[in-house]
Amino acid sequence: MRTRLFAVVAAAVCAIALLATSGAGADPHGPGSSGRLAFGIKDGTGVSNIYSVRPDGNGLVRLTNTPARDLCPDYSRDGRLITFCSGRSGPFQIWAMNADGSNVHMVTDGNGFFTFPDYSPNASKIVFDGTASDNDVNDNIYVINADGSGMKQIARPAANA
Repeated sequence: MRTRLFAVVAAAVCAIALLATSGAGADPHGPGSSGRLAFGIKDGTGVSNIYSVRPDGNGLVRLTNTPARDLCPDYSRDGRLITFCSGRSGPFQIWAMNADGSNVHMVTDGNGFFTFPDYSPNASKIVFDGTASDNDVNDNIYVINADGSGMKQIARPAANA
């Protein structure tokens, strides 16, 4: 199983290095001033964790280590912070941490299912996609202060209007 995980991680690192050097598929925010790329990858047990790597494929670092599913990371523009979605607390919520994997904390704490977070340019806010409750079948767009306060729905699909 370790061999398979290593092969999957090595393939992901090579793909990221190829994308970073070709310019294709790059995050429009870039990897931040740290020059690193973050990604989530699932191992053979179904667990997903967040990793960081330099664009040349060197310096792979595992940033999270939980039995939950940690996915969809985004660096702050200055490279100091990473926001991500995780099933650590049940339904997917938005979490954040320092770029070295320390200070992991939940940002949203709701009944919804929230994914694909992105920091604002100054990292004071996080925008993300999700549903507000189990009854809501349409994804909406929300924004929240990086400290977890002031969550607000800012857009909804036309079907929800």
